[in-house]
Amino acid sequence: MRVVSILFSFFLVFIFGEQLKAQRLVTVVMSDSESSIKECSQNSAFAIRIALEVNIPKENFVLAESRQVNRDSLIQSLQELYVHPDDNLFFYYCGHGYVNKLGQPYLLPGGDPLPLLIKDILVQLKNKGARKTVALFDCCQTFRSSTIVMPNVISDTRQITPIYRSLFFDSPSQIPTCYIGTNRGEYAFASHVPENSLDTEIRNLAPSSLFSASLIGTMKKHANELMTWEQFLPVLQQNVDTQFQRVRRYAPILGENVPPFMANQRTQTVTLYVPIEIK
Repeated sequence: MRVVSILFSFFLVFIFGEQLKAQRLVTVVMSDSESSIKECSQNSAFAIRIALEVNIPKENFVLAESRQVNRDSLIQSLQELYVHPDDNLFFYYCGHGYVNKLGQPYLLPGGDPLPLLIKDILVQLKNKGARKTVALFDCCQTFRSSTIVMPNVISDTRQITPIYRSLFFDSPSQIPTCYIGTNRGEYAFASHVPENSLDTEIRNLAPSSLFSASLIGTMKKHANELMTWEQFLPVLQQNVDTQFQRVRRYAPILGENVPPFMANQRTQTVTLYVPIEIK
């Protein structure tokens, strides 16, 4: 009986492993082409992409799109995106974001004056029919009135890092999981610091976004753990809070055109966004 039980356990492990091996994470990584944040958004998107490539095996990772976009090219990429029903889908955007008078967050990629509502993007992502969809938006939610050095090499890892598996592959759902790196009324800070700063950790991240850098760092720290997004969020927020307080010391160097109330911002809050249109 013991032998049968052991064999059955091996069978389950084999079946689960084969199912996970067949699953893919179709990834779309977008960064804003608008000149004022072009470098920062591109660096952040590049760092996210490399983090995925290093922690997910080649057979499970599909980079469908990785580019700087304006409004038209972002819409076109979504329209042309194909996802198999057995695929998992991850969408990432770093760039300009605002919130309208109705409290709806929207993007202005490439400096286009026409707003692109995040909820409309989520509807399109949901309609792709993936087994699980995760969307992360690294942008502000305000009302309108040195480069990361990483190897551009896909890892030969044979297993998905546990934290990546639990966040991007496990617990399939028809409703996209969407987080925005700010709360309503907040700016998304970037890690701009003086080159002679003694804060090596922050200096090495500049000029990238605080949210994306914190996201990568948190996943690295908890690489071997299995968490749902609900469990992961407070851990991520704690890291964002820590980095925000360090970066905020250098807020005055963000530029002469930065509104005074941006320098007075005391927090940056990662928020869950679930518009009624995707429920």
